Amino acid sequence: MLFSRSSKPDPKLVDQLEALEWRAERATSVGAAATYLNQAGDLCLEAGRTRDALEYYGRTIDAHLAADRFDAAGGVCRKVLRAAPDVVRARCTLTWLALANGLETDARAEAEEYLAAAERAGAEVVALLQVRRMVNVAESVDLRLYLAEVLMSLGDQKTADEVIGRVLAERNGLEPPLRIEPEERRSVARRAAIQGPRLGW
Repeated sequence: MLFSRSSKPDPKLVDQLEALEWRAERATSVGAAATYLNQAGDLCLEAGRTRDALEYYGRTIDAHLAADRFDAAGGVCRKVLRAAPDVVRARCTLTWLALANGLETDARAEAEEYLAAAERAGAEVVALLQVRRMVNVAESVDLRLYLAEVLMSLGDQKTADEVIGRVLAERNGLEPPLRIEPEERRSVARRAAIQGPRLGW
C-alpha cells in the first residue's frame, strides 16, 4: 500500500490494510476482492486519509463492474461522492450505470452532474471521449439530442451533426428507431466505466 501523503500512517492502519490487500489479491471469484477493497477504503476514510480511501473505492468499483454487480458499483460511487463531492470518475460511472440499465431519464440527470464536475476539474477532453461513447448506446431521442448539444459545447460539431441527422431521419420515417440490445448496452457501459477517468481521485 502506497500512501498518497508523506505523513507517516498509523502502524495499526498499515497492518489492517496489508491484511485486506492480501485477501483481495487471493480472492477466488470474480469481484470477490471488492469486499476487502471496500473495507480498506472505509478504514482510510475513518483515518482521515480521503485520497487513499478514494483509490481503494475506485478499485472496489472496478471489481463490482467486472462481476456485473452494477447496483453495488453505484452504491460505492455514492459513498465516494459523500466523501468527496467533486470527484469526476464516480459521476461518470453513475451516468454509465444508468445507461446500462436503460434508465435514460436518470442518465441525463447523472450526465449533467458529470459534465459540470468535469468542467470544474478541467477534464473536458475526457468528457468529450465519454460523451461520444454514450451517444452510441442512448436510445431516446431526448437524450441523444441533449448529448448532441453537449458535443457541440465541447467542440465536436461533426459528431453532433451526425447524431442530429440520425434523429431527424428517424422522426421523418427514413430510418427505424434506434434499438440497442440490453447486453450490448451493459457491455459498452462496463468497459467505459472501468476505463473511465480517474480525475479527481
